[in-house]
Amino acid sequence: MIQIIVAIIVLAAIALVLFLVFSRRLLVKYAALWIGVAVVMLILFSVPSLVDGIAKSFGFQVTSNFLFFAAIALLLAIALYLSVAVTDAARREQRLAEELALLAERVDQLEQGK
Repeated sequence: MIQIIVAIIVLAAIALVLFLVFSRRLLVKYAALWIGVAVVMLILFSVPSLVDGIAKSFGFQVTSNFLFFAAIALLLAIALYLSVAVTDAARREQRLAEELALLAERVDQLEQGK
């Protein structure tokens, strides 16, 4: 029963991500990340023995400890990925502001030359 509930939640999350992409509120490169996470969750929850085996192979005695560890690691990876994206956007913004200032100065020079 829990697998059905999780499957419904994951499919709803995928539908939400796709809606955000089609409404241009989420870029495809970020949507791919969230859809990938959803698919992995769907696989792991549909095959509980797989999660147990992975947890045991990493040396975890309790599967829930592995799940908490994996969730925290995933959140840290997403935070790092988004931090890189924000840094790139800030650099582009700075460059565009500098170019705009140069263009505004050039326009002022041309207007004064008339």
